[in-house]
Amino acid sequence: MCRAQIPGAIRYLDVSYSGRVWGIGTDGNIYSRSGIEGDWRQEPSANNQFTYLRVQPGYSERVWAITTQNSIATKVYGEPDWTAVDGRLKYIDVDQTGVAWGIGTDNSVFRRDGVAGTWQFIQGRQLTALRATPYGVVYGVDNQGTLVRVNSGGLTSLSADAPTPTLRLWGADR
Repeated sequence: MCRAQIPGAIRYLDVSYSGRVWGIGTDGNIYSRSGIEGDWRQEPSANNQFTYLRVQPGYSERVWAITTQNSIATKVYGEPDWTAVDGRLKYIDVDQTGVAWGIGTDNSVFRRDGVAGTWQFIQGRQLTALRATPYGVVYGVDNQGTLVRVNSGGLTSLSADAPTPTLRLWGADR
């Protein structure tokens, strides 16, 4: 039973391999809790308001987040401060090796080798959605609704008869 409440409601969530649940509240703050029995804890945010977050797969407990101004920040659970990451994105995802994939404010696609890396532009179409699997395979959707596979060399359209990856989805009801 969850004893601590957050103001408002959760509008986005992600879960780490360890079971820590991370969410962005309707107040723009980031909250976390340990599984279903833990209490919600507001994470320090340096007065940032967040719109999106992703937890890096694996046991690092590293979280990447996007602010309302499209700036990028990252932190590891238990560390007090967020680290600012250069660039502007509206969406980010991270694979198990720490490679971050992002969609810029103009729908261009970028990749970065972890916090210490630099953003590299990926040639090809602009994307409206992108998802990195824990195994390094990245899929995206362009503005025509075409499913593409993304890699550092560019984007490859997947035909309608290509095998569809099995996906498990979690959602929040308000």
